[in-house]
Amino acid sequence: MFWFVLVCGWGLTAAAIALVWIHVRPGRDLLVGLGIGALGGLLWPLTIWVAVGALFYTRAARRSERAPTDPALIAGKIQQAQAYAQQAEIEGMATSAQYWHAEAQRISAEQQERSSDITHPAATALIVLGSTIAALGTIGLLWFTAPWPEPVALATAPPPSTGQVPGGPSPARLDEPGRTELGNIAKRYGELARLIGDDGNLIAEFTLGTPTPATCNPYAQEPDNGRFIRLPISLKTYDDPTDQLVLLNLGSPWEYVSTDNRSLEASTSAAGSCAYDVPAPLGPNRNYDFEVVLDVPAAPGALVLNALFDDGGWEWSYPGS
Repeated sequence: MFWFVLVCGWGLTAAAIALVWIHVRPGRDLLVGLGIGALGGLLWPLTIWVAVGALFYTRAARRSERAPTDPALIAGKIQQAQAYAQQAEIEGMATSAQYWHAEAQRISAEQQERSSDITHPAATALIVLGSTIAALGTIGLLWFTAPWPEPVALATAPPPSTGQVPGGPSPARLDEPGRTELGNIAKRYGELARLIGDDGNLIAEFTLGTPTPATCNPYAQEPDNGRFIRLPISLKTYDDPTDQLVLLNLGSPWEYVSTDNRSLEASTSAAGSCAYDVPAPLGPNRNYDFEVVLDVPAAPGALVLNALFDDGGWEWSYPGS
């Protein structure tokens, strides 16, 4: 809108200057007026009010019969009177010749008198003051409405932590402080595990049932680590204003850690071929009951759900078979 007003103001100023030029300068060429208007329009709104002031000044001067006379017009009148006088002398008309000589002298004297005794209309001061105030007001209005760039605050963002997508929701945190030697929260089967959002409110809680041998579909692959086990899960979600439930996946990654701290991936593709009914994505304020199939050895150890959290995961003791 600002630039539209600026361009329109330039066009209107150029037209106004051209019209004022023709009005106050009789006999001037229209193209010259348009050229002067186009150049003067570049300095609008100052020039538009100068042109308006000049128009009012000229009209006031004409009303007071003190309007400035074009020198070229006066010179033409003098030459015309002198020509009439010469013609009268040639024709032997002495009286007419004397009249035209006197007329030429009168016009010259009047022009000299006007040049030496210049008076301004009574409204000159008011015209100058009004044009100045209008020009300053228009410039001030354009200044305050101009589109200035917004200041940009420079800030250094910390690097995203493990499992966090830049620009996306940050991982939630676990609510229990106790840790195992593997750095996880120790849980018993059937015990609630809770997830806290960035705003400090509970967004999800779940329980893990006792593992049992899994029954696979006929097209399942053979286990990579020894056997398939089934883990029943009951999950309840709550309000999630920070959109962190999208990062919660109880189907993977699961890890098996033996008693001598040997780690194996339990969420293998073979386990997925056996059975997989983990809901995704998770919605707020819902209840879910489903099962997870893991691929683990027969030896006892620990089952760990990392779930892409900055502060570790949960850990359950696995008795083996």
